[in-house]
Amino acid sequence: MRNIELPKHALVDYLRDRCDCATDRELAQELGVAPSMISKYRWRTCAVSAALILDIHEKFDIPVSAIKLLIEEANDQHIHR
Repeated sequence: MRNIELPKHALVDYLRDRCDCATDRELAQELGVAPSMISKYRWRTCAVSAALILDIHEKFDIPVSAIKLLIEEANDQHIHR
């Protein structure tokens, strides 16, 4: 298997750390979404939906405002690369 450095995504990376997930695939299982969706969020080809934001809030007790800040941080990093 080749080692590919994934782009940073503040929310995805934060959730992976919080869930102690080694891979995006494991995070997808934890969140109950397809692994392809995590990839789309990471590569910013799909926005994180309001439904997923609420699911994350309910599952991990993270304030919605904090989730939105992590998404904004990821988008800012992407723009300023």
